Amino acid sequence: DTASPPILFTNSWQFTTARPALALPAFIQKSDGLVVIEAENFHSTAAPGAHRWQFATTPATFSGDGTMNSLPDSGASTGLPDALTTSPRLDYKISFTKTGTHYLWIRGSDGGGDSIHAGIDDVDPTGTTLDNIDSPDCCGDRAAGGVTLVWINGTDTSPDTRSTFEIATAGEHVLHLWMREDGMILDKIVVTTDPSFVVTGVGPEESPRVGQVVPPSVSSVKPA
Repeated sequence: DTASPPILFTNSWQFTTARPALALPAFIQKSDGLVVIEAENFHSTAAPGAHRWQFATTPATFSGDGTMNSLPDSGASTGLPDALTTSPRLDYKISFTKTGTHYLWIRGSDGGGDSIHAGIDDVDPTGTTLDNIDSPDCCGDRAAGGVTLVWINGTDTSPDTRSTFEIATAGEHVLHLWMREDGMILDKIVVTTDPSFVVTGVGPEESPRVGQVVPPSVSSVKPA
């Protein structure tokens, strides 16, 4: 019933109704290979099962306008390939200018609900390094009323295994994120072609979109 009010799940976090998808152009990959996306600025979402991605303004250390939470937090987890048809999904359009291997970073919650699946262009990521992306301090207890947001860049089964995907052709592609564990909080996404790039703090500013004017990179050299 489209006239019914949105469902609000009760939890220890404060949150609002689901944030509407942004019908805006794709994010642009910069010349240095970097793409930065605030999690709440998704292009589309789907909730085929009992869970949904819900917009929130907690924890207070979020970047941008807020975070996306996979709710309700009932202690459930879904592996691949089942997550493709039962877990809530977020989609992000990216206009890639680079081909080859790309490294994925996600700023999300640590502790009890801290893992996610990722994929590109509807390809099943089962058995890849995009299956079960988890925080380095997996499985700790989540503090009541909030969590610590950490940068995640690898799989649960092997912390040394980086989460990567391949881009064969430049142009527009879609990055998908599926809930693995409910209670997962997603704050920010970074894609880079540089394997040595390390994200710290809240990360770089969000990337521009297709059609926006990209400011030039300017540097100065102090005279002798």
